[in-house]
Amino acid sequence: MRLRLPTINHRLPTCQPTARVYGLLDRVGDALAEERERLELKAIEMLKGPKHLAQPEPVNYAWWDDGSGVYSVG
Repeated sequence: MRLRLPTINHRLPTCQPTARVYGLLDRVGDALAEERERLELKAIEMLKGPKHLAQPEPVNYAWWDDGSGVYSVG
């Protein structure tokens, strides 16, 4: 969504604070549109990534609680 108000100074020539607010909103709208585009491109790149999930490394130990609140390594 782009918030463009190119004629704000023609409509409100004596309301400089209002024109500044609309100018700020215009810049914020542009920044949001750019960020959305960047995130969309990033999502596309992520979808192009590996087609399989990486398996976790096997471990030769485990943690367990024996009921005493102390975890042991075995």
